[in-house]
Amino acid sequence: MSNSNISPDVGSSEPLPTFESLQKAQKGPTLSHEAACLFWSLQDSLKTSIFVMRNKKSPDPPLEPYFRQTLDAANWHPLSQEPMTRPPVSSITVDVYELENWLDEWLEVHAECIDEGRILADAEEGQIKELEDEERELLRCCGTERPPNSEPIVVPASGKPYVTIHDYVTAVHPWLMNKRNDILWAMNVWDCAPLPAETKLMVNCNGPASLMIDKEETWIARTRRRTGVRTTNIPVSGSPYLEESSETTS
Repeated sequence: MSNSNISPDVGSSEPLPTFESLQKAQKGPTLSHEAACLFWSLQDSLKTSIFVMRNKKSPDPPLEPYFRQTLDAANWHPLSQEPMTRPPVSSITVDVYELENWLDEWLEVHAECIDEGRILADAEEGQIKELEDEERELLRCCGTERPPNSEPIVVPASGKPYVTIHDYVTAVHPWLMNKRNDILWAMNVWDCAPLPAETKLMVNCNGPASLMIDKEETWIARTRRRTGVRTTNIPVSGSPYLEESSETTS
């Protein structure tokens, strides 16, 4: 996982392009191989939520902690300084797929509702009125509030010309944790209720600019299927790095 061959542009005096500018130019970028090895859970603090897989297709133990605590010092996994994308970029504007689509799905769910508590407002004046005009914005229906618009976060490079894995996770993880309740709602919008608070979530960063959030068991099963390993008896309780899997893999 050496960064000795990152890109011929990294040593240039010219600043690297942003993720968005490369996307618009249809030149990528894609998730780096190193970033694809992250096992990124969304339950707790950064120090206890991220581990490093042997490769991008190996979600089973033993895996390495991203945060390393010893008697003498604390440090981060060497992978932390690798670029988040290939080619490297100077910044990434990040959003969450589920939150980007939450409002549209909520409106679709409640489009035909006949609910006495249904509240609409004039889109320009913001006045709450009775249900009588299809041009007014729906604010509340079936006991649920209109979801907010998704607000992305910009992750700039710091210390290196390119956005490192550590730049990315240190900015994005606390941001996601602050949005965790909204994510639980967005993932279960069709049932008009959030997923249980204890639901174990995983961050799927295959699209670095539009993250997807999966249930832990779903993410592990999907990752295992890439290798042809059976997906039964998936260990989903406790840290997968502290407990050896009871399943024999081939």
